[in-house]
Amino acid sequence: MLKRIGFSNKFWGNYDTKLISSLIEKLWKKNNIDNIILDIDDLVREDDKRTPVLYGIVPYIVEIAVKKETKETKKIWNYLGCWVFNQNQFRAGINTLVLEYFDEALKFAESRLCEFLSKGYKIDMPELENLYTCLFAFAGHDFGCMVVDTFRDYEEGYASCRCKNGHLNEFAVYDNGVFSYNENEKEKDIFVVPQSELEYPFEKEHKNNWKIFIPQIDKCMQTETSLSIKSHLRIAMKVLEQGITKHLPMRFAFSVCGSLLYCNGCTNCANRFFHAWDKVVCSVCAEEYIFADYWCC
Repeated sequence: MLKRIGFSNKFWGNYDTKLISSLIEKLWKKNNIDNIILDIDDLVREDDKRTPVLYGIVPYIVEIAVKKETKETKKIWNYLGCWVFNQNQFRAGINTLVLEYFDEALKFAESRLCEFLSKGYKIDMPELENLYTCLFAFAGHDFGCMVVDTFRDYEEGYASCRCKNGHLNEFAVYDNGVFSYNENEKEKDIFVVPQSELEYPFEKEHKNNWKIFIPQIDKCMQTETSLSIKSHLRIAMKVLEQGITKHLPMRFAFSVCGSLLYCNGCTNCANRFFHAWDKVVCSVCAEEYIFADYWCC
């Protein structure tokens, strides 16, 4: 059982603990959880901010998620990813013990979702994409904001970058490339990641839950595929051997997510993530840079 803050604890302050505990009980007992999740959503979010309730309630929710039926579990993971992807911004003033239990719960969620996704359940593409991005949110990596980002919008995504000189640029994102809005949208080749990128000093995660995906990547590496795709698979393999830490450069996160989707047959979706390595040009100062490195997540 995960450690959690009891509802008699003064941490909860003026929040309605009877309501919160009632919602937790319903989440556990009910099969149709949509309305319950929405009620919890109202408690943990205020506009784009997160309330203290989030940090106290997450251990309860994670424990329920791992015990529910598959369909409901996926819903809970998706909402949880949306709630926690930017939680680092709102931790100030939260009790240290509450944060300790919260962080332990997220690490446990990361572990169990990795296990779930490694089992090869049949999951449709948008849902699978959501769940992989949730994993990054649970790991505390900024790529987790992809769970709510317009980069993944159906058919045409939308994204912003800020070049090293501080100029904001907007881009259209497709499965065949990243384009500025005044650029000819001619299909781009997927960038071949140089071998030298494998020499990057990847930080090792003490508890690496992601290594469970290595057999998937290894299996894909043995199939006939393009040099460009294989270059991303190699990067993904290297990262997964070490685990995902919050300091992992964004370009590698795009390769990992794209590779996992590719290995699950989501080719077009994977290509969009691989194209995050496309070189783009600032419309103000003509600075050329890799899209992923300056993506405004």
